[in-house]
Amino acid sequence: MNKAYAKLMDVLKYDARTPLSRLSQILGKSSPTIRFMINRLVREGIIRKFQVVLHVNVHDRGVIGITGDERTVVLALKHFKDYETIVGVLENIEGREEGYMVEILVPRGEDVGQLIIEFGPYFERMIVDHLEPFRDVNKIKFTKRFSRMINKKGEYLSILKS
Repeated sequence: MNKAYAKLMDVLKYDARTPLSRLSQILGKSSPTIRFMINRLVREGIIRKFQVVLHVNVHDRGVIGITGDERTVVLALKHFKDYETIVGVLENIEGREEGYMVEILVPRGEDVGQLIIEFGPYFERMIVDHLEPFRDVNKIKFTKRFSRMINKKGEYLSILKS
């Protein structure tokens, strides 16, 4: 891992559809080199997939439920079909499925308390997520995450190094 790869991952994490021409400008490398770098990250399993991340400006809270039962997820999705939802699979350290996460995005002005009462019986654990307060701080961390892990010598920083 070097500074160019870290910067590439920052850009792709923020927008995986960034054109090669723009990546070339940002990194100061040719398009074939950028393509090689991306393919290498995919081949080595560092990039696992490319996915769509929806813009959630109209929502200021989310209610997250965790369950080990797939049927519960299906029932919850039917019950909350009028809400924007995000569903994820939780994996253990070996990569095996261990459970499911469902997040209901709550529109501004809606009574989150009532939603929690309705949502609670479906899940073993729940979290209420407030999306707004740290949006700007998180955007800075999100767009510079990997680049900040490279020291002045261009080496990847690790908590494993003393």
